Amino acid sequence: MARQKATRESNLRSSIYQGEDGYWHGRVTMGVRDNGTPDRRHVMSKDKATVTAKVRRLERQRDDGVVIRPGRAWTVESGSPTGWRTWPGRLCVTSPISATAPRSTNT
Repeated sequence: MARQKATRESNLRSSIYQGEDGYWHGRVTMGVRDNGTPDRRHVMSKDKATVTAKVRRLERQRDDGVVIRPGRAWTVESGSPTGWRTWPGRLCVTSPISATAPRSTNT
């Protein structure tokens, strides 16, 4: 009697599929986040070979233990409550006019 195929892949297996939007999607289980939910990364491209390469790169990172934390990269503007213009605070107090105006030699 032939053994039936399982209905799902085993744990820590990646999946690559073509979505209804025409793009190829790849999903990789990287581990578990701090709050206990699975850390599933998503990559997409119009080319299946590109998605396969991205999935293999993520799998290699996972297997080597060099996983970048999930989420968006930190920026100065997102990290500063008042934005990037006032980030240095009072350490850099210059007037735009005095910084670019030529100095007069006539006194």
